[in-house]
Amino acid sequence: MLFIISIFIFFSITLFGDGFFLTKAEKRFIEEYPIIYLAGEKNSEPFTIGDEVEVNGYEAELLHLIEKESGLEFEIILGTPKEVTDMTVNRRVDGVLTNSNFTQRNKLHNPSIPYSQFLPYVIVKDDNPKEINRVEDLKGKILAIETNNPTFKKIAKDLEIDFAEIKYYDNIFRVMKAIISGEADFTIFDEKIFYLAKTVGLSNHINAKFSVGEPFDAQFWFRKDYPELKRIVDKAIRNIDKDVISNLRKKWFNEGNLDSSRVLFTKEELDFIKNNPVLKLTNDPDYPPYEFRENDRAVGYSIDFMRLLSKKIGIKFEFVSETWEELIEMFCHGEIDIIHSTDKGERISQCAIFSTPFIKDSSQFLTRSDFLTGNSVEDYFGYKMASPATWEQTEFFKKKYKEKIKVIETETILEAIEMVRKGEVDFTYDYGNVLNYLVMKNGYKGLKIQGVGYTDESFLDYLYVGVPKDKKILLSIINKAIFALSTKELNELSKKWLSFENLKRVDFSFEEKDFLFKKGALKMCVNKNRMPYEGIDSNGEHTGITADIFNLIYSNSNLNIEIIPSNSISQTLHFLKTKRCDFASLGMETENRKYFANFTKPYMSFPIVVATDTSETIFIDDVKYLFGKTVSILRNCSFVDIFRNQYPKIDIVEVDSIEEGLNSVRKGETFGYIDLATPILLNIQNSGINDIKISGQLNLSIDWSIVSRNDEPILNDIFQKALDFVSFEDKQKIFNRWISIKFEDRIDYTLFYNFIGFVLIVSIIVVWRLREARKFSRRIQHKNIELSRSKSELEKSHKKTQDSINYALRIQQAILPDEMILTNYFYDSFVIWKPKDTVGGDIYFFVEFSDDEVFVIIIDGAGHGVSGAFVTMLVKAVKAQIFAEIRTGVVKKRPSEILKHFNIKFKKILKREKKSGIGFDGGILYFNRASKSAIFSGAKIDLFIMKQGKIEILKPERKSVGFERIKIIQDYREHEINLEVGDELYLTTDGIFDQENSKEKKFGKQNFIDVIKKVSGSSMAMQKSLVESRLTEFKKGVLQNDDVTIIGLKI
Repeated sequence: MLFIISIFIFFSITLFGDGFFLTKAEKRFIEEYPIIYLAGEKNSEPFTIGDEVEVNGYEAELLHLIEKESGLEFEIILGTPKEVTDMTVNRRVDGVLTNSNFTQRNKLHNPSIPYSQFLPYVIVKDDNPKEINRVEDLKGKILAIETNNPTFKKIAKDLEIDFAEIKYYDNIFRVMKAIISGEADFTIFDEKIFYLAKTVGLSNHINAKFSVGEPFDAQFWFRKDYPELKRIVDKAIRNIDKDVISNLRKKWFNEGNLDSSRVLFTKEELDFIKNNPVLKLTNDPDYPPYEFRENDRAVGYSIDFMRLLSKKIGIKFEFVSETWEELIEMFCHGEIDIIHSTDKGERISQCAIFSTPFIKDSSQFLTRSDFLTGNSVEDYFGYKMASPATWEQTEFFKKKYKEKIKVIETETILEAIEMVRKGEVDFTYDYGNVLNYLVMKNGYKGLKIQGVGYTDESFLDYLYVGVPKDKKILLSIINKAIFALSTKELNELSKKWLSFENLKRVDFSFEEKDFLFKKGALKMCVNKNRMPYEGIDSNGEHTGITADIFNLIYSNSNLNIEIIPSNSISQTLHFLKTKRCDFASLGMETENRKYFANFTKPYMSFPIVVATDTSETIFIDDVKYLFGKTVSILRNCSFVDIFRNQYPKIDIVEVDSIEEGLNSVRKGETFGYIDLATPILLNIQNSGINDIKISGQLNLSIDWSIVSRNDEPILNDIFQKALDFVSFEDKQKIFNRWISIKFEDRIDYTLFYNFIGFVLIVSIIVVWRLREARKFSRRIQHKNIELSRSKSELEKSHKKTQDSINYALRIQQAILPDEMILTNYFYDSFVIWKPKDTVGGDIYFFVEFSDDEVFVIIIDGAGHGVSGAFVTMLVKAVKAQIFAEIRTGVVKKRPSEILKHFNIKFKKILKREKKSGIGFDGGILYFNRASKSAIFSGAKIDLFIMKQGKIEILKPERKSVGFERIKIIQDYREHEINLEVGDELYLTTDGIFDQENSKEKKFGKQNFIDVIKKVSGSSMAMQKSLVESRLTEFKKGVLQNDDVTIIGLKI
């Protein structure tokens, strides 16, 4: 896949820049020249395709991208080569395209930076009948070549091979046909041939065997008297995402016939490799992240890049480490074979030729945080700059801006950064990756990296591999190896060396550093019996959630910590009081503990649950249910005080272990055992207990902090800083790793069992009553004399059946949320819930997550009536499970993840039912009242948004949830939304869309949209009334044919 070449050219990895900026002169140029005219040659497919009216193609699409980035507008004029030359010489156009090559071009124009590169290839018939696999095989073969293609003619001549014959053809199509017919053996052409072959149906009849010659640049050419135009286009090309460029190239060039992973060397190249098994390379010891020394070993992006080339080529590379100046001298005197991570500076160019660029970086400015915002070189005129002596960039600034910028020379770039930090100079200037690495590695604060220092010198943008001028064969070998590197290999290098998050360090104050130095090892109490939160493994090592979090703390702070095991919470607290431990990895803040300990902000929060005997049938979701009952809790556990102080109506019995607490429940000594879910489930699982279950999640949670002795308050500041460096995402991954696995095989099926029981009871009643009805019907047939009595009994039976369904309705209505919840989060709202039958398959939920956060959920379950109601009960049970797991960190707090886990749990619950037909469509909206932001994810349910009279429809994933045809790991698309006061949102099941009228015409989505537009702006109560009226009017006496649920929300 040779499109990775363009990734090399556009591999911009400046992660912290501010985009690209235009100078005043460049902005003025765009104002004066709103349209840029470019000339291009006809018949240059796929670069340009079209005529005088419309032009398309690779370069045309690229110019559209440049327009979006820069504000320029281009117009392409196609003509014959003579016409293009005439337009250019007479300055009727502002520039020319890539394929317009003529004598005056280079004299009159400056090229843009390359936007891609192309290699010349040996092209043969698909089955390669003449077995042409390397350059030597071309001897004695017939070459077909275009008459008017000087580029490939020259390449063929430079090969210095005795061909049997060279045949010339008017165009490339005749060349291809000559090869396919056997009239010729091969041709030389670039990747463009595959597009051209495809247009005439020949793409499967030719193949590329190997590259010959050097790659050539694809670039635009602009008038020399328009330097601003070149600079603007260069900036735009740099700023276009590399993946966009790659995709554009893949679109226009059919490169499936290329195998870029294989390196095919010529005999001459193979001889060079054989005769030079070891080559010496430069290693600048002080140029991170590209190359430096660590533990007396060469490391860095460029070092690893060269090691990849070494494997491709088969030559061993040895790195020589000296100062950069000494390395240049050694290279130019022939003592070193290869110089790398170098630009094309004047001094190096005197003795080196360069490979294709292997990485692109953008030079940026480093200043103090309180310095002005400087986006281009002109913004720094009149200020002082520090830069390493003899560096190319230093010489460049001294020469070009000597009257405008004062340059202070330093020995290293680190010294220059230090001068900026101290205020001795205003800025320094280097590649963005170098600056970011050094700032983060050394923990500098109060500095910012800004702007992009584009200049007229393109050598400041790319890094190359350089070889001596007399070793062109070595350059050819290196270029072939570079082109053979895969995108995956390059991405792994970038991930390793150019992702700087792992370099961040906690910024301790001088007093904190002094304390840590004098204190030595900090002693940490770890409860051996509190898994998965924390424990000590068989090797005596700290394990569990806190161990993983502290591993991150170690890497960010280098704290020296000694583990002190404890057997219980009580012992941990005793060790803290007696100063045997300096801190504990987890503990909850209580009034009693404040007398001897300090607490960081909580970094873990888990809901409190109650475990009871399996005979308990009520799902306990409120602590008030425990009033008047006896429960057991771990001795000295943080929430003992909470229960005793806040809930005196609950009788508390303290126990020394989870096992003791569960056994007290089994023996009937206590009603339940209160703790966190995971340790209870682990104990139940490990002990094989089958008569204890988690019967509910209380409306309470435990918030854990790091607990430190309060006679050394500085400890609390140290740990808070260390915790602040652990990201939410990292904590989430740790929680998932330790908790989700434990829950996976042991789901709390309490609600599901209740649901199954409900299903069985109602089903038995319904079936029995229907059977009774049939009995009475038969009796009517055979006993007319008892007609009156039988009819009466039948009506009674029917009434009992209807009573059972009405009972089911009361149950379903009981699980619907209070609509008043919405008033806490939205300015106004309405809910329409109309089952087709007495009960239905539609349901909705409002889940309050915090004072500012709420989830609005709408579900369209499979079926309606009693069967649909059964599905809603299952949804209710699984919903409770998922939100419990969200609060414990098992599931991410995102709508798409909730739908994903709904699907997983449905699939697992119904795994034995191959064709259950059970599932649902659903929509989930997360809303944050404070930020007025929302996230929506749907499974075949849209979100309609009315903004200032215009409607926007956010599309869902076109997959349902839970059905047998849905894969178990199904992702659902997600939309992030910024809302404003007055915006209106609508969620609806498809019942209203599918409602038919007397003409069997459906209400439809468009009719619904029209209704929304009409009622928008009214109060939500009025909107509800108008929507219901419109639906009633539409069906005009026709029975409702599906459940209907609509939720309206106003911000």
